[in-house]
Amino acid sequence: MTDENEEKTLTDLYSAHDGKLAHKWASYLKNYEEIFKPYRGKPIDLLEIGVQNGGSLEIWSKYFAQARNIIGCDINENCRNLSFSHAAVAVVVGNANVSSVVEKITAITSSFDIVIDDGSHISSDIIKSFLLYFPAVREGGLYVAEDLCCSYWPAWEGGLFEPKSSYAFFKLLVDVINFEHWPHRTFREDYLRSITGDAINGLETVLAEIHSVEFRNSLCIVRKKASAENVIGPTWVSGREQPVTQNNTIHGSKITTPSPIVGAAALLRMQQQVQCELAERIANIVTHPWFESPYRASPDLPGDFDPRLYLVLNPDVHSAGVDPFFHYLLHGRLEGRRYK
Repeated sequence: MTDENEEKTLTDLYSAHDGKLAHKWASYLKNYEEIFKPYRGKPIDLLEIGVQNGGSLEIWSKYFAQARNIIGCDINENCRNLSFSHAAVAVVVGNANVSSVVEKITAITSSFDIVIDDGSHISSDIIKSFLLYFPAVREGGLYVAEDLCCSYWPAWEGGLFEPKSSYAFFKLLVDVINFEHWPHRTFREDYLRSITGDAINGLETVLAEIHSVEFRNSLCIVRKKASAENVIGPTWVSGREQPVTQNNTIHGSKITTPSPIVGAAALLRMQQQVQCELAERIANIVTHPWFESPYRASPDLPGDFDPRLYLVLNPDVHSAGVDPFFHYLLHGRLEGRRYK
């Protein structure tokens, strides 16, 4: 990458480009400059579905000059004739949603920092591509679906009130992010199945890695992070003054923030009170069939996992009558639920 290109924005590079034909909406270039800039100068792996004349791949090779792999995939056989000066650029010809083509792409690199879907723009294709390639996005990576304006047009399986449009699918991912707050627990997979069908099978863990879903004009940007970073986490309580409410409720137990006068002594009494309440509630949980659960011997369970305490700390699980061992392994650890 030349010093001249290092200083150029994506808009600059498009404006000065004189190679293979490329086109992106002006707003995309501004948005991409914002979200892709942190990846610049790094040895990233990028996949773009939809190549056409190959101009965008040329420009990506200038913008991400240190990239390990810049892979384009297109169904048009004429793309076999494309050649590029940057060694990182490769083109795979075929339908990106067909298993044999997926294998060719992932044979080059099995994971990506950035995936851009600029393919057919047909809703079912967009959804299938996401299900196939989002699992291959690395933690901290991005999945971008372009030209979602087509999601409103019937010719592309869209419509403002079309329940299986690509936009309808991506909107549901907002609920997936907030999974831990659902009043009626189900699997994330099952929630999306009305749109995806069985193509969603096996992606429960991957869905827990969706950190954010951002919508911009005709774009959806999905960011991936480790599932532990996607839960709401503990509440930070700071300060001592309580001029309006005098008590805080935590897991059903009322505690009073110690005053500056009482200090540590009050805090100790509060902790003892909570421990007594927890012990009493644990004692009230009778033995269930799940004490013989096959999951209690799982090596993935923490050594200090107490099923009764888990049910006390997570009353919705207790109310549902769910095996605490099974629930923690499948959901609780991904959601950051307390077990001690």
